Amino acid sequence: VASMVSSNHITKVLNLSFNGLDAQAIKHLAAALKENKALTSLNLTSNGLCGIDRFTGQGSYTTEGIDAIVEMLTVNKTLQILNLQHNFLHDLTKKMIDDAVLATGRAIQLQM
Repeated sequence: VASMVSSNHITKVLNLSFNGLDAQAIKHLAAALKENKALTSLNLTSNGLCGIDRFTGQGSYTTEGIDAIVEMLTVNKTLQILNLQHNFLHDLTKKMIDDAVLATGRAIQLQM
């Protein structure tokens, strides 16, 4: 998916909800999104962005995936909607994302 995203110039909306994506997968996806200039909406609902499996609750909490998303937000200029609901985001993690969006100076619709 990450390689498709980095070279995509057509797709505007990508729904990857309920795909079991973990922090490592999100790191690859975020790196690809730094290069993407077409995607305006990304849905990552109910994945394992923080290392915790959405369905089993198993895993170890990590901010690696969120760190990658935060970094991507500073580079990507086209993303307008980002849905991160149901990913076991802690309040501090949500604040990291909010701060990154505010720093861009753009209106990005966040769902957490």
